[in-house]
Amino acid sequence: MKKMQEIVFKVTANSLKQVQKEDKWHQAQIAIVGTGFQATSVKRQEIIIGGVIKLIVGDSHAIWHSHNIISERQKKDFESLFSLLANHPDKNVSFLYEISDNLDD
Repeated sequence: MKKMQEIVFKVTANSLKQVQKEDKWHQAQIAIVGTGFQATSVKRQEIIIGGVIKLIVGDSHAIWHSHNIISERQKKDFESLFSLLANHPDKNVSFLYEISDNLDD
């Protein structure tokens, strides 16, 4: 098992307003605060949060809902994490994570 590292997320008030006001889940994003991810829309990475929650990162600064609709489980995990963070907009919240070896699992 790989050693887990710390990652910091937040949902910004602006992102939350857009999702609530326009019901545009595809625009929902969880901001990644201060990390050196090299993910892009072409070179996506799967991360495992807390050893359980698998999400796709396709941007070096955010995790987008639109990248996490591969499975119903992944979609629900994204929406649950977004909702948890949205209870505290603009607040940084730390989690432990590891980078997955593949995107297929």
